[in-house]
Amino acid sequence: MAREQNETRPRPQLPVGGEEDYEHLLEDYGHFAPPTQGEIFDGRVLKVTDKEVIVDFGYKCEGLVPIEQFIQPDGQVSVQPGDVVDVMIDRGGVELDGYILLSHEKAVRIRAWDNLEKAYREQLLVSALVLGRTKGGLTVDVGVKGFMPAS
Repeated sequence: MAREQNETRPRPQLPVGGEEDYEHLLEDYGHFAPPTQGEIFDGRVLKVTDKEVIVDFGYKCEGLVPIEQFIQPDGQVSVQPGDVVDVMIDRGGVELDGYILLSHEKAVRIRAWDNLEKAYREQLLVSALVLGRTKGGLTVDVGVKGFMPAS
């Protein structure tokens, strides 16, 4: 059966624009917003050198974390390419050789405090590593160093 030239096809219905559609678009493209200082990101380690760790944290350029922030007490580097680490922008997002300066230590410290506050609110038990004994109690590590009284 041949089509007639004057045949009109129904046009597909497009969603009517409005505030809901605009908000949805903003959510979809929110990852293009510049990162803010104090925001913690999940970064993927791309490369480990003798001085720094290069991290992809989802921004237009990679970030740089000083290697000292990943050195364990035995001198070994605790990360390798592909690992996911917490990072945040350090020193106002200073760029160094095209990389944004990041801090792993600050991100871990903030995340630890958030976890402690949540445990306090929900009255959860917290495990601690005893670092030493002092007058009146123990020095402990619960993500951050703290004091636990003996009484």
